Amino acid sequence: MTRNVRGPLSAALGSALLASALLAACGGGGGDSDSPARPAVTLSPISAPSDMTSGTSSALTVTVTVNDTSVFNGQTTIYTYVVDDKAVIESTVDLTPATATTYVATLRTRRDLNPGRYTGTFQVRLCKDAACNAQLPGSPMTLPYDFVINPGSFAVVVDRSTDVTVHQGAKAAPQGDIGVSGMLPLSGPWSATTDKAWLRVSPAAGTGPFSATLSVDPSALPIGSHSALLTAKTADGRIGLRTVTVQVLPAAFVFSAANGAAFTAINGAVIPPQAIQIDLNNGSGAGSYWQAASSENWLRLSPATGNAPAIVTLTPDPGPGRLASGDYTARVDFSSPALAASASIPVTLKLVPATFKSSQSSPLLGGIIGHFNNTSTTTLSLNTGLSRWPFTITGLPSWLSAPASGQVSSTGTDVTFSFNPETAPLGTTSTGVQITAQVNGDTHTITLPVVVKNDERRLVPQRAGIGLASTPLGQVLSRTIRVAPSFGDAVPWTASSDAAWLSASQVGDQLTVTADPAALPSDAISYANVTLSSTTPRIVPATVRIALWKGTTAATAQSISGAYKRVVADPIRPWIYANKQGDSIDVINAHTGVIVTTVTIPQTSLDAMAVSPDGGRLYVQEPVNKRFAVLRLPDFSVLGRVPQRRVDEVPTQLTVGRPAGVEVLYAGRDAYRVTDAEPNGFALGAINTEPVAVSLDGYHLAGLGTTVPWLEYSIVGNGGMLFAPSTGGLGVGAASGSVQDVAYSLDGTLLYSASSGGSFGGYRCAISQNRDAGVYAGDLAGGSAYPNNVEVGSNGRVICGVTAGTTFDFWVHNDAGALLQGYKAAGASRSLLARQLVISADGGVVVAATDDPKLAIVPIGY
Repeated sequence: MTRNVRGPLSAALGSALLASALLAACGGGGGDSDSPARPAVTLSPISAPSDMTSGTSSALTVTVTVNDTSVFNGQTTIYTYVVDDKAVIESTVDLTPATATTYVATLRTRRDLNPGRYTGTFQVRLCKDAACNAQLPGSPMTLPYDFVINPGSFAVVVDRSTDVTVHQGAKAAPQGDIGVSGMLPLSGPWSATTDKAWLRVSPAAGTGPFSATLSVDPSALPIGSHSALLTAKTADGRIGLRTVTVQVLPAAFVFSAANGAAFTAINGAVIPPQAIQIDLNNGSGAGSYWQAASSENWLRLSPATGNAPAIVTLTPDPGPGRLASGDYTARVDFSSPALAASASIPVTLKLVPATFKSSQSSPLLGGIIGHFNNTSTTTLSLNTGLSRWPFTITGLPSWLSAPASGQVSSTGTDVTFSFNPETAPLGTTSTGVQITAQVNGDTHTITLPVVVKNDERRLVPQRAGIGLASTPLGQVLSRTIRVAPSFGDAVPWTASSDAAWLSASQVGDQLTVTADPAALPSDAISYANVTLSSTTPRIVPATVRIALWKGTTAATAQSISGAYKRVVADPIRPWIYANKQGDSIDVINAHTGVIVTTVTIPQTSLDAMAVSPDGGRLYVQEPVNKRFAVLRLPDFSVLGRVPQRRVDEVPTQLTVGRPAGVEVLYAGRDAYRVTDAEPNGFALGAINTEPVAVSLDGYHLAGLGTTVPWLEYSIVGNGGMLFAPSTGGLGVGAASGSVQDVAYSLDGTLLYSASSGGSFGGYRCAISQNRDAGVYAGDLAGGSAYPNNVEVGSNGRVICGVTAGTTFDFWVHNDAGALLQGYKAAGASRSLLARQLVISADGGVVVAATDDPKLAIVPIGY
């Protein structure tokens, strides 16, 4: 078997190219050849280096001289073949120009040649074609060779770096074992050794290609740099060397959280712990003892000692140091006998202030109007989870009660406030109560305004005034009324009269007054006062004013001529007040028909009037002046004038009520409080209806289209307040026409109404249940066309008057609604004026203004 080496060669002066190749086929190439006297190309002897060693490829050089360039004429490529029948050279030839006519050919020995001497000849053929079918003159040529391959070294190849870095005490290299192998496919036996005990090779001997594993055991090495040499030898004497270097560093702690631990938490809440894993970085820390210490007492470690590797739990606890909210730092120091140096990790703690809250911004005691001895509960909370913290309550006045201390967390703690209405200030009082929670080093304070509304408690008689009479018409010498505390609860009370002719007795909540007129003057009004009082603290007493008319003349039907437009009756005296919308008021005795006096208010015109329920004041509207004159009764002196709150509205009615026993003037949609101390009054606010009738107890109002089913007076407002939660419809069956007049039954449970269209039952006055949203309940039996007046007398009798009466102008019914009798007041084809029919205080005489015009006085008896 021969090897053919082929290679290109450029001819001298660029006239031709020579390609050379190593013949690979047995026997080489063939073809014709020309044999000139002188070869076109000559070859110098082979030059071989003297230090050729096994395992490496060495260069063999030959000088190629072009003797005759003419042979290359027309030949662009010359092919040269080197026949290597002993396979000692590589398969390529390098040709490099040296001069214009010489080239250096470089052949390389095979690197797997075994040591020894190699001799022989190469046959060199110069061919005109690649198949060497035709050769140039002088071809073939013989090229002898003679060289020696010495036993030499071989390269040891590694699969990873042989520079190893470990920490003191490590038992092995971090990257594991190192694989080594021979660079050439060696054959025959080999052996391998190391010059240091910490470097081991396995296997130490073998046959065939060299391949082994190096293991590093640095456990006994001191800190510093260490080297060991691997020597591999073949049977033919070749040597492979490799150096392994180990750098031993001091051992140290390693932590799973190299940057330490950071905590952020609400101060006072349980802070979740964090776990830090510790170990020694020499890889052999198992069993190595360590200990740790915290630099601050708020940081707990668990465990504080142990053997590596281990997990240390860090738990912040602000409690021992009573830490306030803010930022804190600590350090955990670790040490071990196995290490030359200790290590530390930083710990940070950010404490955020807790939030201390009350479910109520301002607890209210006493209710909206101050009538209830209730409690108020607020829930305190602190967003510290289940951790409970102490709180204290300070700033409580003697009449306000609450727990002095307790504990609070996020689950909430109820704190209940209560008050003593007998010692608490009257009116509205706001007390700033301090609730302080101590959370570690933080102090949280809530200033909680506790509002206490405490109204005056009063005895409220059903009537503030009672009118009695003793005349030839009949006698009314006794009345029974109900007395109730303003809060509705039961309290003991007593009654006493300041006049010998009047006695007062009590049975349960009923007050009965009885008069003995025998010693009283005739044709005169006698007065008495009954004082109601209670032994219960802070119950404001009440006074019932009584007037008795003792007359010697029986009342008769009569009239007073004049265009009277407004008529009201005094609630205790037999007086009727009537005006013609001028500047004067006629005061008429209903029993005698005599004008007792005329009261003049100069430089004004007068309109609607009302009398206080106890007969103490007469209120008169001055529409032009936008005010209401307040006259004291019975002397008619002007006490003051109440300015009209809404100057753009003209009230059509004035009424006076006593909710909770306090006198209130209603004018249009506004309410006013008038007292002797403040006779010019002050506005209490709007009531959303224009009252025409007020129940005797003062708690119900009715207009011509709406009602106020319940209202209350309280001093808890600024100067007093009216509380009217809602309004309702009349619901009196007045669908046939507009309502002209309304009146309450004595107990306030029924509301009567007169409609221009009558009621569901015809042209009669309707009955509705006031406290049941004005539900229609029936009709009064008497009536005819177009009812326009309805009144209830002091004895409970109900009168219904009409616009166009024929036989009768009004009808009298008992308190059950049964018809008693009809009466005529106006002339033929004349009518009663709407809402201008009144009944005397004793209930025996009706006075009505008609469009005759006149003031009709009609006795109806008792």
